[in-house]
Amino acid sequence: DVFAVKNKLFIESREMAKYISAEITDGKKVGFFCDGNIKGDIPKELSSKEEIYNISVSVFKKNTKNTLCLVPKAVSLGIGCRRNTPKEKIERAVIDFFSEENIFMQAVEGIYSIDLKKDEKGLIEFIKENNFKSRFFSAEELKKAEGNFAHSSFVKSITGVDNVCQRAAVCGSRENIFLTEKKVYDGVTISAAVKKWGVKFE
Repeated sequence: DVFAVKNKLFIESREMAKYISAEITDGKKVGFFCDGNIKGDIPKELSSKEEIYNISVSVFKKNTKNTLCLVPKAVSLGIGCRRNTPKEKIERAVIDFFSEENIFMQAVEGIYSIDLKKDEKGLIEFIKENNFKSRFFSAEELKKAEGNFAHSSFVKSITGVDNVCQRAAVCGSRENIFLTEKKVYDGVTISAAVKKWGVKFE
């Protein structure tokens, strides 16, 4: 709990955390795997190989048995949508996206889009309901994003930029590590990027 709180990590299962704590108390090794940077000395109770019980620090869901997942807020979500798209449709699209990409919803650190959407009722309601941080970039700001993005002439004719969701995700992350493909869900486009993140042992 202390490690998770200090590193601002979401504890996916309190029950599994109890099992992990019991293993360590009994003097048993626990496997530790982290996708981010690690600062400090890893405690001797943790092992770099898979054990009976393990800890995974990642934005991705792990299917490994007996694994405690600790989730960093490191995913910037870029969203584009048709005008007047209801909140429920956006929410369904986001849920489907995270299911397909195998990413924890709790990993979201912010929602990003183009400034044309700053008064989009459904999107704003979704952001407020989930207490997400958000920012809306101008077309000129989005054009400065670096990467290989899907191109849409139609989107460019409407917004002034060839791609909204991927560029917005990159602008939101500031330091892009990985970027998903643009996915379309009945008029809602979504992409995700991940900022640099890490954990620290003191």
